[in-house]
Amino acid sequence: MENFGSHVKMAELAKTLRKATNIAQGAFGFFPAIEKQIHDDLHQGRFDGGFVDLCKLAEHLLPANIGSNQFHHELEKFLILNFTDTNIQDIVNLVKGLSTYHIKEKELNHLIYNTLIKHIDNFSIKQLEILLWSASRVQANEGSEEIETVDEDDVKLREE
Repeated sequence: MENFGSHVKMAELAKTLRKATNIAQGAFGFFPAIEKQIHDDLHQGRFDGGFVDLCKLAEHLLPANIGSNQFHHELEKFLILNFTDTNIQDIVNLVKGLSTYHIKEKELNHLIYNTLIKHIDNFSIKQLEILLWSASRVQANEGSEEIETVDEDDVKLREE
């Protein structure tokens, strides 16, 4: 698997395979193999894609439910550890990509929401449309539960 290509390309292929109706569970061992490869590379410091590529991995693998629950947890943790808000389009893409996935790490949710609040005045109309669309998908997927609200301290961040 080392010579297959980038981690993001592997994730894109896995997502495409997940959609195929004639592929057996686990895509004939491909899903466990890429999980192991990505896991090993993340933990051994061989993943050099940075936050943007971590976001793309999450966008491809998590909503498609590719990989074990432990792998999903680890990927969320790596997103937290490498989180950066230097490019708000990356955050918009992450929110859009994960709109059908239930984020389990509250800290990741808080990082995303705090970043959205911090940069709310800087979003373009198109970015705001995407965020609103994503929020509606989250609410639809979560059922009748309300979207997690932001506390007053988070709002004060925006006012400063």
